[in-house]
Amino acid sequence: MRLLGVRSLGEVLHADRPEDVAAAGAEEVPLAGATLLPPIDRQEVWAAGVTYKRSREARERESVGAAKFVQRHRLLSFASL
Repeated sequence: MRLLGVRSLGEVLHADRPEDVAAAGAEEVPLAGATLLPPIDRQEVWAAGVTYKRSREARERESVGAAKFVQRHRLLSFASL
């Protein structure tokens, strides 16, 4: 089992590159010597570990993509008139 070198789950979840933060300072420990806790930190948790902040950020990214698609479609429709 790998013990992460971070103080909180939020530190990993809110990083620009979570995989780099999680990998930095990680060390191998025997599973028998570890106490496993739920992956809950200071953020509100929805369903199976989805935090409100990460969900909101994903919706914002999707909205930007959808807006670009609609704008492009309108421009193409207008150009064909």
